[in-house]
Amino acid sequence: MFRSVPLRLYVFDGFAGEIHSSNKQPLDINNLLLRGSVLRKTDWVIGLALNVGNDSKIVQNMTKAPRKVGQGKTCLLGTIVQGINTRTCACHVIRESCFVG
Repeated sequence: MFRSVPLRLYVFDGFAGEIHSSNKQPLDINNLLLRGSVLRKTDWVIGLALNVGNDSKIVQNMTKAPRKVGQGKTCLLGTIVQGINTRTCACHVIRESCFVG
């Protein structure tokens, strides 16, 4: 079992064993592997999943950083796309009028 989830991400204090047993093994941050960790040069590992799910702090901190694009660049990009679409439509209209006449 483990104690309630602490408010700070890099602090963990708990134990492995039965709640009412005197044979408990202490656990701290040095005994944990965070999500996404890769083990190398290890044949096997005995482990336990702690704080899993979408509400865990590890998952909540895995969000991607927002794109930092200024309003001017966004407006310019929209104008460029609109110009390309206008020219494409004009080419199609001219092409069709050449085949009709």
